Amino acid sequence: ICSSVFGEWRATVSKNLEALVGSCVVLPCTFTHPASFLSNSRLRGIWHRKDKQKENFYHEDHTQILDSFKGRTKLLGNLGENNCTLEIIEVKDHDNGPFCFRIEYVRKDNNQPTTEKFSFVEECAEIKMLCMFSFK
Repeated sequence: ICSSVFGEWRATVSKNLEALVGSCVVLPCTFTHPASFLSNSRLRGIWHRKDKQKENFYHEDHTQILDSFKGRTKLLGNLGENNCTLEIIEVKDHDNGPFCFRIEYVRKDNNQPTTEKFSFVEECAEIKMLCMFSFK
């Protein structure tokens, strides 16, 4: 009975992707979470480095994003529909990841995170960079 009320944290991420330097890449991602706090909170999605959770590739507060990713990441998914898909534009040769998703419940009244949050560090995306060569 408790598991149906509280649920569990899970994410599904495409772990190995390829991208052409200078192009864009989409990191497909879905998740499930306990719904126990949604009446007085909302969801916040964050993409971060696997071993450094403060190094964000995407955050709704743009001041929280690493300088090298500012203006280049966009959450395509709708968190209310359990979709955490991320787009990276103008891919750089160092954008290989691993990219991990974190979900937080945030209080509606003050926008501060609650203690309910989870980083899916076992489900991270890595990008293999492809280079385009020009032959004359």
